[in-house]
Amino acid sequence: MTDTQRANTITEVKNKLFVESIKGLLLMNGGGAVALAAWLQAVWEKEWSLPMLEWHLWGMGSFGFGVFAAGVSSVARFLVFYHPKTLNPRENPVWWVQVVASVLSIIAFGVAVILIVKGGFAALACKQAI
Repeated sequence: MTDTQRANTITEVKNKLFVESIKGLLLMNGGGAVALAAWLQAVWEKEWSLPMLEWHLWGMGSFGFGVFAAGVSSVARFLVFYHPKTLNPRENPVWWVQVVASVLSIIAFGVAVILIVKGGFAALACKQAI
């Protein structure tokens, strides 16, 4: 295997990893938003759920932001290859946009989970009081 073939193989593998990671970000945040929406419609009218609704709506917003950030990451990943500094990723500003968007998507997922759990504990305290 020549150096060029090796470099091309490494590039292909890295690109597949990036694409799969973006799919994972979309699945995490999008799946969380869908599951939370289904949960909210099931408990919206319940009296004990009132303390958690605001927390869960903020969680839904966080999931939505995570999906948006994953989309930005996907578009930026595509545009990275059209920048003149494609071969030097750390000098490529679009590469940095892709990295930051991916990190923000992961953070949004974590924040959403924390908000949902916080809301669940608020509802649990209310349900025990009833």
